[in-house]
Amino acid sequence: MVSLSSSGLDDTVLTGQSLSWDLVLTHEVLARISVPDPSAFGTLLIVFTDAPTYPGFAGSTTGYLLDPNGGQFGETVVAGRSDSSNGSFSTGLFFTSPFGGDISGAHFDTTFPSTGYTVTNAELVFSLQSQYDTLKFGTAQQLPDSSTSTLTLLVLAAFALAMWRSSSSA
Repeated sequence: MVSLSSSGLDDTVLTGQSLSWDLVLTHEVLARISVPDPSAFGTLLIVFTDAPTYPGFAGSTTGYLLDPNGGQFGETVVAGRSDSSNGSFSTGLFFTSPFGGDISGAHFDTTFPSTGYTVTNAELVFSLQSQYDTLKFGTAQQLPDSSTSTLTLLVLAAFALAMWRSSSSA
């Protein structure tokens, strides 16, 4: 699980407002995701409030991941929703199909509860469910092209095999 905090919603009063917004990684950072196993990969938005206990549920919510250019990456999914005794409420996007690629964030269409509490912090959480799922952060230059890496490994393996054959035949 990887958690990223943001103060961008701080001091927002929960008045039932409908929001359509992109939560984007800053400084040209991308997240490279590989989810080969069709188990669930999740992106959870947790909103902390000054409520002493349950602050209310977000309204119906949908969302999707964002590609490196800010466009839609993958399918739009209906989010699960909850609220908690610690004064937070959350909405989560769960993807069950295998996929991989670079993302720049997540998009949410939701409605906040209408309880009058104030947002104190927000967190975007990426949750990996399988040991084969990976998530790496970096700029496009820091994240090596996976096809180039695979090709390099194949060339090195072929070279090693050729060297082994030539040494065993001598």
